[in-house]
Amino acid sequence: MIAKYLDLIDKKNFKNLYLFLFLTLISIFFEFISISLVPLFVSILVDPQNNQLLNIPYFEIFSGFEKYYSKNNILFFASLLIAGFVIKNLITLFTIVYEANIHSKLKRAVMRNLYKKYLYMPYENIKKYNVSTILRNIEPEVTKLFQSFFSILKFIKDFTLFILLLFLL
Repeated sequence: MIAKYLDLIDKKNFKNLYLFLFLTLISIFFEFISISLVPLFVSILVDPQNNQLLNIPYFEIFSGFEKYYSKNNILFFASLLIAGFVIKNLITLFTIVYEANIHSKLKRAVMRNLYKKYLYMPYENIKKYNVSTILRNIEPEVTKLFQSFFSILKFIKDFTLFILLLFLL
């Protein structure tokens, strides 16, 4: 169903859609990083001197912070964790706002293109349908199309994050 409407989306909106997908990937990456900071912070709180977490290959990037593992510098790691979550939430907020903007633009563009197709349709074809039914059905059908499209994108995003978190474990 979605493939039928792809020809109604112009190149400019395709570029915006690709940018949205890129922002979604960046959002997934920062979500993964911020969640992976939590076990590191907890392990430093529990036992700052004997930290076995740095032996795990995914956390090797944090091995340079060994000199900060004293209780006096726990604030540094708390700040690192909070900063990670703030950055992740800002990127997620920007992605959500951009998604709403894209959703609105794509919906208007597809509706406009559908209206144009109906306007320039031969009169013989228009006579087969009730014009009021055509006009009444365009808006709800386009709305359903984009709701399902963005729901699929959200599912893919959540599934990717789930797979990354399983990979972390």
